[in-house]
Amino acid sequence: MASTFTIKAGDLAPPLQATLTDSKGQAIDLTGQLGITFQMKLRQHADNDQVALKVDAAGSVVGAATDGVVKYDWLGQDTDEVGEYIAEFKVIQSDGKPRTVPNPSFITVRVVSDI
Repeated sequence: MASTFTIKAGDLAPPLQATLTDSKGQAIDLTGQLGITFQMKLRQHADNDQVALKVDAAGSVVGAATDGVVKYDWLGQDTDEVGEYIAEFKVIQSDGKPRTVPNPSFITVRVVSDI
């Protein structure tokens, strides 16, 4: 599922959309999930837990929960800084257990300069 999403600095559209898949490439059934969070931080700080996340906000299911498609609608200052970021979705499953996707990789988000 790991992929690259590019957006211009300051833009808030389009949303980042992804199909969450398991290790076999099958869509994760999100039926009954208790919450979805989108998290993103600069790639250069990937291994530094002391650096705050650039984004830590709610995501949402798109269409049928069985299809595993989620999105994040950009807010305010999410895309105000040019750079390469790593991102992931955290799903709280119906049994209360968290599941991070993609695993073990990340989604790459590139925020590029505007004219």
